[in-house]
Amino acid sequence: MPVPSAVCQGGRSDIDRYPVDSLDRHRDAAPGKIAPRIGLVLQILVMGCLLFDAVSHNLNLQVVNNASVDLVLRDEMAPSTAIVILVVSVLYVISATSTMGAIVLTGCLGGAVLTNWRVEKPLLSVGRSLEQTLVP
Repeated sequence: MPVPSAVCQGGRSDIDRYPVDSLDRHRDAAPGKIAPRIGLVLQILVMGCLLFDAVSHNLNLQVVNNASVDLVLRDEMAPSTAIVILVVSVLYVISATSTMGAIVLTGCLGGAVLTNWRVEKPLLSVGRSLEQTLVP
């Protein structure tokens, strides 16, 4: 009579050979160390982009003014936009309010996408104008 595949020669099954807790320990060890680091790197990248955006709005750069004109926004809105971005960034960084910060940040970015879509402007056009300004 053939031996079932789950039963080994000694009559013990493969399940008995490998205890469940040893498998769980190895499965959970790697993501527990790597996931927080990946999350921290992503949060630092997002914060860097938001701070760059806030500073560029606050300095009233020509690129920001040109983009505002293209999007039919007033020039006076740039400093208030910088303040909103900074407040949302602070909400996002503080762990107790990070969920609320992420939700408000999603609304801000959604408004930016909608504004570009409303004037039929591609999303990467601001990057192209920045490149044209920096590279003569």
